[in-house]
Amino acid sequence: MAVTARYAGTGATMYGNGEAVAVSRSAGTNTRGGTAYLGKDVLGSVRGVSNELGQLEERYEYDAFGKPYNGDFSNGVNFGYTGKPYDTVTGLYNYGYRDYQPETARFTTVDPVRDGSNWFAYVNNDPVNWADPWGLAPRNMSEEARSAYKEAVSEYSQYDYGSNKMGIPDGYDCADVATYMYGQGMAATGNTTATTQLQHDGVNITSTPQIQSSDFFPENTNNITFYENKSFNSPDVEVGSVAVWAGPGSNGGTGWIGHVATVVDVQHDDKGNVTSIVTLEGHVSQNTAVDTTNISQTAWDSYAGNFLGFGEIGKN
Repeated sequence: MAVTARYAGTGATMYGNGEAVAVSRSAGTNTRGGTAYLGKDVLGSVRGVSNELGQLEERYEYDAFGKPYNGDFSNGVNFGYTGKPYDTVTGLYNYGYRDYQPETARFTTVDPVRDGSNWFAYVNNDPVNWADPWGLAPRNMSEEARSAYKEAVSEYSQYDYGSNKMGIPDGYDCADVATYMYGQGMAATGNTTATTQLQHDGVNITSTPQIQSSDFFPENTNNITFYENKSFNSPDVEVGSVAVWAGPGSNGGTGWIGHVATVVDVQHDDKGNVTSIVTLEGHVSQNTAVDTTNISQTAWDSYAGNFLGFGEIGKN
């Protein structure tokens, strides 16, 4: 979901690892000029704004559900609770898939995933222990745990079949490798049994090779949650996301059925646009490999098969 005009800041935003870290501002009637650097807490909420000299310009404070009670967002920076754009007129945060109203601790529209019993509540009314990066929270974990997950997965950008297999068994196909990577990421958060909750044909798997690429097709909501944005430049894609394709054999034809690739690195330019998506992929008849050729929408679309989209393994 693109940031709407009402959430747009007064300058260019600079990103690091997909997160806003600074805003370049033009001086105006109510806006200081120069670069504003964002100081964040463990949830990713902006707690302070500093200038180029390291001087604190403004401090922000929020209640447990994100309602600001200190700081007026008048200095050209509109990033607030959990790092999301805040609209001072409506009092809403833009969470990508949905707007969030901290006054009521509720999203303004239903959860697209439709998981649980309350599709409007924010993180099951427990904002102290959980965060919801996109209004979906497929992995439903704290920011600290999510960072641990991403760090564990990102290490596999150094994978090499000949010299650095990093524990991935020989003979793993694409679904096996994606499941293995999910297990490594979840283990880094302290959950060592996450893969046993994934299912093949509606039954929980007991070993990684039981999973198939078609088990990550959109209808298998127990195994995967898809993002709405399918483009190469999707703001949702991060380390740990997966990309899924359907092959010619998925509808009763001949050939391969599906393909799954795990994102191990994402690079952005200074405007936040995606310039590279590096993936780790297993193959039935080839060795597991790191693919660094995904540098444009054209390169992404040239992959054989029907691209189903990006998502995150695991049930919300």
